[in-house]
Amino acid sequence: MSKYSSAFKQEVIEYYGCGERSYREVGLRFGLDYSMVRRWVASHAEHGLAGLARKHSHYDAQFRLSVLEHVERWSVPSTGGRAFRHSQRR
Repeated sequence: MSKYSSAFKQEVIEYYGCGERSYREVGLRFGLDYSMVRRWVASHAEHGLAGLARKHSHYDAQFRLSVLEHVERWSVPSTGGRAFRHSQRR
């Protein structure tokens, strides 16, 4: 889960207004670093409310295990870079 809810981010952006307050002032008011406020404002300006939503999805354990099994099954054995170095000599 995201550390901050979309509702909280929206409240911060509304308090910021249209540049009526500085990022630093807003950050101090809400206990945030000014750079986080700046990112949220920019994301909201570019994407609207969707810009405040979580961007990372979490995969369940079964899916992660299936990915690892796939990689193990289909990966090429490592040559430690020997094949590349050998091909460069020719």
